[in-house]
Amino acid sequence: MFRLFLFACVFIFVNGKPSTNVNRCGRNLGELPLHIYIQGCINPPCRVVTGQDVVVNVLFKVPRTTRRMTTKALAMSSIKYDLKEYAVTCNYLKNTKCPVFKDQIVEYNMRMRVESWFPAVRSMPIQFRVVDEKEAPIWCISTTIEVRRPSHKQLIVNMFRLFVIAFVFILVNGEPSTNVNQCRQNYGGLPLHIYIKDCIDQPCRVVTGEDVVVNVIFKVPRTTRSMTTKALLPSIRDFDYDLKEYALTCNFLRNTYCPVFRDEVVEYTLRMHVESWFPAVPSIPILFQVIDDKQAPIWCISTTIEVVKPLKTINNETLTT
Repeated sequence: MFRLFLFACVFIFVNGKPSTNVNRCGRNLGELPLHIYIQGCINPPCRVVTGQDVVVNVLFKVPRTTRRMTTKALAMSSIKYDLKEYAVTCNYLKNTKCPVFKDQIVEYNMRMRVESWFPAVRSMPIQFRVVDEKEAPIWCISTTIEVRRPSHKQLIVNMFRLFVIAFVFILVNGEPSTNVNQCRQNYGGLPLHIYIKDCIDQPCRVVTGEDVVVNVIFKVPRTTRSMTTKALLPSIRDFDYDLKEYALTCNFLRNTYCPVFRDEVVEYTLRMHVESWFPAVPSIPILFQVIDDKQAPIWCISTTIEVVKPLKTINNETLTT
């Protein structure tokens, strides 16, 4: 009875969305999923553009309990196409997480980056399939794609769009920017915009017992499931300052949530609590860095802060020396 109800729900879900006409794979590579929609495509060949992502919405039933899954792409029946981070299927499930269990209905957002070197062709056979940790098939589809290169106009539009997004974010926030430096030692590039509250030129004054607030806009260099913020003090042998709950970058994103995708422009409020034990110093170097779940850098800034102690409090306002 419950199974019948479940499939009725799936039927309603599927019928409420468009679908792409795809074919079953041969050679026992896996069954068709319950529903497949290659975004922007009903009838193949599906048009894709180099430098952009193909996005495929999938609904499938798990044939057996599975701890982890891998997505694979095979072009022209023999060429294995590297999906890179998108190959980790479990990172892109929408209604659950791994492990998944037998007969579970799973929503999955599959992506494939069409690299710039991909040849422009009118019709190319391609297979998308998901396998489990033992390389046994979960599902498989066969379709065709038409690969096109972006027009010169489209390239200009894409560059202009990125500029406009960053500019609009800055304009909407109505805030200035802080003059910071790029980090050394390949710690990461500068974000698009940085503003340490109430500070234009370093050293930025901070008060013990209070939070440093930093508004950041950055472009994501690669699809990332989770991020961590670090504060490093180079003058104290790269002392890693404990940001506690503020280290969980994803909890403080303002315009999106994790996972974040390649080239996505993200607004983030970084905070650091200046502990009362922090010594009062006129100038101390500090690095703020965000890294991904593999410890690879997302961005990094280098600046200096002036640490002062609170003098006294009058009408709930802290006065400093």
